[in-house]
Amino acid sequence: MEKEYEPTIEIAGAGNMEVESLKIQKDQAKRLKMRFKNLTDFGAKGITTVLGNLPSLNLLYLDFTGCTEFGDNGLKQILPVIEKLATLREIKLVISESDESKNDGLKLIGASLAKIANLKEINITYSPNPHINDEAVTECVTSISKLPNLEKLHLGFYGTKISIKCLELVKQIINENVK
Repeated sequence: MEKEYEPTIEIAGAGNMEVESLKIQKDQAKRLKMRFKNLTDFGAKGITTVLGNLPSLNLLYLDFTGCTEFGDNGLKQILPVIEKLATLREIKLVISESDESKNDGLKLIGASLAKIANLKEINITYSPNPHINDEAVTECVTSISKLPNLEKLHLGFYGTKISIKCLELVKQIINENVK
């Protein structure tokens, strides 16, 4: 059996041009893992170019740990491209240590991922982030928990402002909707 092509890319100080210049075998790529360091919202355009050229991805892993200037504006560019990846079955998003990621970005993640009917597994780490509140978490989870094929939902919201009451509500939503 032929090994599945899986590009794993780590980019430090990724600006727009660096990400756009990546050469990936688009007809073979089913899985893509990208880790960024110091990426800003400006660099998101390059990511959209890469993702737009990989329409048959099954797994997508984007790690923005330490990208303090990447946030809601970058997500607004990337998520419309991700939601068009109809073959996507698994996604992992790590947005950690960002000063620019706030409630609107988390809500947008939920709304965008809810449009990908084939998703079976979602992993979202959005912490530490003191901007995240109960409303954003509840809205995100409510959106994605209704996906028809969702089997696994992993959430990481440590270091946020969510309450115990919100955690209980999220647990209830997941139990009622996820297989």
